[in-house]
Amino acid sequence: MTTPTVGSKIVVGEPSGFKNLQQREAWQRNLPKFLNQLGLLVQKEIIKKLNSTRFKHQTGTIQNSIKFKAQPEKNRVIIYADIGVAPHAVYQERGVQKHQMVYLSTAVRPIPLAGKPGTTWRWASKKSMDEGKWVHPGYPGKFFFRDGVMSAIKLMNQQLKRLVINVVSGQ
Repeated sequence: MTTPTVGSKIVVGEPSGFKNLQQREAWQRNLPKFLNQLGLLVQKEIIKKLNSTRFKHQTGTIQNSIKFKAQPEKNRVIIYADIGVAPHAVYQERGVQKHQMVYLSTAVRPIPLAGKPGTTWRWASKKSMDEGKWVHPGYPGKFFFRDGVMSAIKLMNQQLKRLVINVVSGQ
């Protein structure tokens, strides 16, 4: 079974229009810096989207899990949520469908149910599963990651155009 992840690869193609080898070499020299700027921008935009999203119990672990790797040799930046820091990020991003929580049958201690007068503790038995109890209602995804990446790409297109113009003009 593969672990679900939240991530994206942004590939930056080499621009056309280089008239000579010096311009291409200048592009290659500037590419690591550009990819690092792109990674930082995408990371910032994702965190901005996260901060504008309502969470029931926001702790900041998803914000702390957003990381990036610049790979100049492959002309790309990989943006991802570190599942070691926030394993729940994928479920917040994509949402969860309504399902019966059969995984609770293997609980080693009673499960707390928050109620009005206080907390009640229950076991998820086979009988209660057969009766259709222990159903998770599901919830829609927040899509903070997708929206943050798209927002950053729009912003970065302007910077990419300026970088290409500077390289081509020899600045």
